[in-house]
Amino acid sequence: DLEKNWWWNIGDDEDITIIDRGGSVRLGMKSTYYGKFDGNGLTIQLSSDNLFGTMIDATLKNVVLNKTDKGSGNLVAKMFAGSVKLENVKALNVNAEGTTATGILLGSGTGSLTITNCEVQGSVSGQYSTDVGGLVGRIDSGSVTITDTKADVKVSGTECNCGGFVGQANAPVKIYQSKVTAN
Repeated sequence: DLEKNWWWNIGDDEDITIIDRGGSVRLGMKSTYYGKFDGNGLTIQLSSDNLFGTMIDATLKNVVLNKTDKGSGNLVAKMFAGSVKLENVKALNVNAEGTTATGILLGSGTGSLTITNCEVQGSVSGQYSTDVGGLVGRIDSGSVTITDTKADVKVSGTECNCGGFVGQANAPVKIYQSKVTAN
């Protein structure tokens, strides 16, 4: 685990980043992440299903997430808790499916989630009691604030709660100056 309150700048710590010949960063952090992660605009090629297993009181900003093969969604994390911020995060041409809470960026969580100036494009699907959203599968408690964000997504499911931004909201969701185009 990376310790709480660290600010991690891509390129500052060669022990935990691997830069391939194409200039993208390959990471596979399945553990819980606390802290601040600034990608400085780099593309992160996800070789596994998500960047972090869980985010708690964390910030992720200035990254483009790229996942070329079909797989589960939740590209940032499966779960989140506490105060989580996503800023200037892009996930383009994503084709994701799941059997639990599934969103292109995040699965499910509790706490205060802020999504600012983010963009997702692609499709996300689920089945059998799955909550499916373009950005987030499900928020159980706390709040979500979405500002200056775009989602161009195809959201589908069988026996599911589906939404362009959030699949299932059991807490307040505030949306400002954002646009969703959903099929």
